[in-house]
Amino acid sequence: MPRKTLFATIAVWIVATSALLCGVGLLSTSFLASFEWVKPRVDALALNGSANAFTVDQYRDILVRVRAAAVALAFVGGVLFLLRKRLYAGAERACSSLGFSWRAVAGGVSEAARREEKVHLVGLFALLLAAIILRLAFLFQPIRYDEAYTYLAYASKPFLVAISRYNAPNNHILNTVLAYASCALFGNAEWAIRLPAFVAGVMVVPATYVAARVLYRKHAALVAAALVASSSVLIEYSTNGRGYTMVCLFSLIALALAKRVKDQVDGGGWPLFAIAAAFGFYAVPIMLYPFAVVVVWYGLSICLDDPGTGRRRAFAHLFSAILLTVALTLMLYSPVLVISGLSPLVATSDGQATWGTFIRDTLSAFVATWSQWNRDIPVPLRLLLVLGFALSLIFHRRVAEDRMPLLAAVLLGIAPILLAQRVVPFTRVWLFLLPWYFVTAAPGLVFLLRPLEAKVGAGTTLLFALLSMVLSLWLGVGVVRSQSVVASPETGTLSDAQEIVSYLSGTLRPGELVVSDTPSNYPLRYYFVRSGLSASNLVEPSDVPKSAERIIIVVNGQAHQTLDGIVKAIPSARRAQLKEPVLLRRFSSASVYGY
Repeated sequence: MPRKTLFATIAVWIVATSALLCGVGLLSTSFLASFEWVKPRVDALALNGSANAFTVDQYRDILVRVRAAAVALAFVGGVLFLLRKRLYAGAERACSSLGFSWRAVAGGVSEAARREEKVHLVGLFALLLAAIILRLAFLFQPIRYDEAYTYLAYASKPFLVAISRYNAPNNHILNTVLAYASCALFGNAEWAIRLPAFVAGVMVVPATYVAARVLYRKHAALVAAALVASSSVLIEYSTNGRGYTMVCLFSLIALALAKRVKDQVDGGGWPLFAIAAAFGFYAVPIMLYPFAVVVVWYGLSICLDDPGTGRRRAFAHLFSAILLTVALTLMLYSPVLVISGLSPLVATSDGQATWGTFIRDTLSAFVATWSQWNRDIPVPLRLLLVLGFALSLIFHRRVAEDRMPLLAAVLLGIAPILLAQRVVPFTRVWLFLLPWYFVTAAPGLVFLLRPLEAKVGAGTTLLFALLSMVLSLWLGVGVVRSQSVVASPETGTLSDAQEIVSYLSGTLRPGELVVSDTPSNYPLRYYFVRSGLSASNLVEPSDVPKSAERIIIVVNGQAHQTLDGIVKAIPSARRAQLKEPVLLRRFSSASVYGY
């Protein structure tokens, strides 16, 4: 039996048997596990030792979803087993397609590297090295609120909890899974929690290069990679244990693969495209935005560039890729759908805004996003990037191979989703667009230098390699000098959290409670855990008990908190007992008071 046929046969058997056994096992467990048996185990996983939100009604809702999933799995497993002979051929074609697409991509990269001028490859390697160094410079900064919450609520819990609990959008599950593995290997230091985001952030540089090269040309690709390597905000999120750099990475990979399939309509690249897109969705559901853009770009590109008979086949491949992406995404999110349900995945925190508020907040968000993107970029370079972006659009047919500009796909892909949601996302949601902005601006900058190219002649490759390295060095030095990455308030911060906990560990007495509010509470809790202190001594203002003998309040100046504001959030019965506060210690970012 040929290897591919054997592999396909084994794969069908494994999938069918696994689905059948998992369905039977889940169904049996749902009838054996009572609420009284489950509740203490869920309480043990809660941060405060009591999962008050886990009620009998919630348990019954979970049971309904578990049994529905069990029946569905058993049914799918049975159908697959009965149709196994018919599925062998399809599984073999899928394996062949995946193997072909992987070999084609790997072979294309290898062939391009062999043919490329060494000075160009040295320039790309230097940019990758710069990206690593710049991100290492900020990898050990104090923990932030969102990443501390991710670790304490998900990544430090049992694996099944990490992949199934989605009580808040904070759980970027792919990042959580990788952080879980990283912390299991290296401990729970800040850098270990951030390692997955760090690796993804570094890989965004070569991914940007590849996307820019297939869409434009190699000199523009090198300039785009230089901008990404030293971008202040991309460095920040490469050293923040969240899933945003993963969305950047997988969206760039999906874009490059879509371009490859469009140029070679063989269907071989679609399995990899679907896998990349599904992992992007598993990183953060906001992958919906770049996925829509790539689908729109591909569809319109086919309409504009391929009026022949291949159009129908191209759209058939696209439709298959979308279905495969949806199937893989649902498979990855199945534990969440069973335990937490669909609502937390699709719900928005504030609901739909009115049209007037939506338009106003959208304009404000655009200004904030633009300001964030240009942080630490000197004004002359900002203007040059805008000029390059405009020139790239105006002279699109002269700098690109495709008729469809990426910007048009961005507008047509994202606008309908925003109008349907009528919710203004955080500025960090649009981080994936920043490498795309650089990818579009870079060919415009190269176009500006065409007169210089004519004079340099054969030395053009050396010229752009040197220009890219100088550009990256210039921006990188600015980022290190400004320390804006550390000062950024994004995702919540308390810079002195570790020093505050070190101070409290020497002064905290039995019966004393430490009171802090968001975004101070989880950074403090994280360092309490690392210092071996009991996190039960940490409470939020609304949870201060009347029986507390003495409380210590942490006021976060970075978050513009005030002592009066935190005290007013304490229950009135307890607040009436408080005497005059005593300033115990002042830190650069916070003050600590005792009552």
